[in-house]
Amino acid sequence: MKKLIDAAESLLKKGEITQEEFGMVKEAVGWPMDIKGFQTSAKSVLGPVALGSMGALALSHILKPIIQKVKIGKSYEALVEKNPVLAEKDPGQIKDYFNVIQTFSPKAASNPLVAGALINKMMEFGGVDHKLVQDIAAIESGIESINPFETLATSASKAFVGAGND
Repeated sequence: MKKLIDAAESLLKKGEITQEEFGMVKEAVGWPMDIKGFQTSAKSVLGPVALGSMGALALSHILKPIIQKVKIGKSYEALVEKNPVLAEKDPGQIKDYFNVIQTFSPKAASNPLVAGALINKMMEFGGVDHKLVQDIAAIESGIESINPFETLATSASKAFVGAGND
């Protein structure tokens, strides 16, 4: 756990996380704690290699999700400020669409400009379909060749063209 706190301190010094985020990390790992006692028992049971692996595992499974959660919360709070067109929209619908983005792409949800643009397009084209969900998930996995706005436009045009054939 000391490695986790050290990693968080390093990120704080580099300006990659705020003091508030650092405090959340310390609270999540139960800091302060008897790190010496933990290290002694862990070393005798797990060995030095396993202890190092635990630190890396803890970093990726505890620190990063905590920081991402904080960023997502701040992103949601900044949505309307960064995307003034959303000020006129239904807050309940904004929250619903934001939750879709957060579920399928926390990376997109952590950026208020990206999340706001996606929400605006969802509202403009009347909702979410399976293709949009795939595209939002693709943002998370780092596939850059898919354009979710183009997909939204294509889905919407198909819906409008199909609607006239009833």
